[in-house]
Amino acid sequence: MKVVCEKVDPSDPDVEETLIELQRACLPHDSLYMPDEGVWWIAYHRRTPVGFACLVPSLQIPDGVYLSRAGVVPYARGHGIQRRLVRARLAWAKREGYNWAVSDTTDNGPSANNLIACGFRLYTPGIPYSFARALYWKKKL
Repeated sequence: MKVVCEKVDPSDPDVEETLIELQRACLPHDSLYMPDEGVWWIAYHRRTPVGFACLVPSLQIPDGVYLSRAGVVPYARGHGIQRRLVRARLAWAKREGYNWAVSDTTDNGPSANNLIACGFRLYTPGIPYSFARALYWKKKL
């Protein structure tokens, strides 16, 4: 599946609506993240949005970013879209002068495997900030 990942402006009402719709489609049991903060990407297949991702400055590492939210619509999973969204965020963070990227996963093998494939390794943060069963990931940019 040919996909284009684009950094988007969440202050655009159409983009904001698309990001909210994608979250509902990809993560129906999660709370919505309002796209008013962070840097956001949308993955498109033939102009149809099929995935999204967000990046925010890390609260744990001063020169780091946190891969905070991502999803791919069910029918488009298994085509490497999440991995492409990870790489797009890492490339942007590196260009912006960040040195580290962190994330976490809870009971989500596919996401963990995508982080591993993108060079992330498990680490233990000084203060755990997620769910009790969370796995924490870190990568030098």
